[in-house]
Amino acid sequence: MSFDPSAALAILANGPALVTFTKKDGTERTMRCTRSPDLLPADAITGNDRRKDQGNLIAVYDLDDRKWKGFFFHNLIAIQPIA
Repeated sequence: MSFDPSAALAILANGPALVTFTKKDGTERTMRCTRSPDLLPADAITGNDRRKDQGNLIAVYDLDDRKWKGFFFHNLIAIQPIA
C-alpha cells in the first residue's frame, strides 16, 4: 500500500496513531505513537533524548515504551489515528 508522506506525518502530528510497519529484521510491528508536542513529556521535546527525522527514517514517540523510536517510511503498512 502507498501512503502520502505529508498525510501520514499530519496524522502523527495531530495526535496518537496506531502505526504498523515492517522492522529491519522483516517482522511486523504495531506501535502506538505520536509526534504531537501536546502528548510528549517535556524532556522528550527539549532534552538530550530528542530525536529528528533522518532521511527516510521517521522519528516518533512510542506512547507505551515512553521513548523515541523510528521506522522507515517505505516500510509503513498502515497508519490510523487513535480517537
